Amino acid sequence: GIMRLFGGKESLSSPIVTSGELRTLIDLGEAEGTVEESTGEMLENIFRFGEMEVRDVVTPRPNIVWIQADATFREFMNSYRASPHTRFPVFDTDHDDVVGILSVKDVLARMSESNLDFDQPVINLMREAYFVPETKSLDDLFEEMQESGHKVALVVDEFGGISGLITLTRLVEQIVGRTGEEGRKPERRFVTVNENTFVLDGGLEIGEANDELGLEIPEGDYETIAGFFLEQAQQMPDVGSRVRFGNLRMQVAELEGTKITSIRVRRVTEVSEVTR
Repeated sequence: GIMRLFGGKESLSSPIVTSGELRTLIDLGEAEGTVEESTGEMLENIFRFGEMEVRDVVTPRPNIVWIQADATFREFMNSYRASPHTRFPVFDTDHDDVVGILSVKDVLARMSESNLDFDQPVINLMREAYFVPETKSLDDLFEEMQESGHKVALVVDEFGGISGLITLTRLVEQIVGRTGEEGRKPERRFVTVNENTFVLDGGLEIGEANDELGLEIPEGDYETIAGFFLEQAQQMPDVGSRVRFGNLRMQVAELEGTKITSIRVRRVTEVSEVTR
């Protein structure tokens, strides 16, 4: 899998150096200063990439912005202003019935030609949808998307339902880090107030929070900080709602409707505070 990321061919014979040995060499290079830390991180990401499946990095279904097939371009533009992504799944009867993908690039091209009827349904301009199983490996998907030209794929679970979506940009980010939407700077997912206090985007993934901030939040039936908060709270939150977990004190800072968009996290270091 790893060789394909560099455009090479994989050998059927035994490798001269195993991936484990290569990882050890990279670690030694970083320790000795012969490999830049950023380069070492990227190489480690490549190894990790070859071991991951689509379901490990999918944007979950509740976080997708959907467009109904009979929506007009005027209605779509309102949705786009609220959520300026580059591609949107178009559905018919329900979210498992995806009939295509609407690209903002296509809409803007029509507008530039003064050839867009805002009262026409978006289904007139959508592209073919591309579906992949959530068990597909990331390196296989990366190769397929490069060859086919697809920039987004709908992810299908074992029951045939849509569990989420994944973009080519998201795949690249697994290696090089966050790049942001096309034409936009990467979002700031967290702000460090002081050594033990942080304000986190509700959509920040648990793995990233643990890696970047050392929060030590366990894995569970949730993928984001907001999901973890809801798991602990077991009720719909309000601004100011609080939960405790180990040495962490978490408080909802911002809500959009019922969606947690920002959480303040304080890491308690005093033993007396942890036990309170």
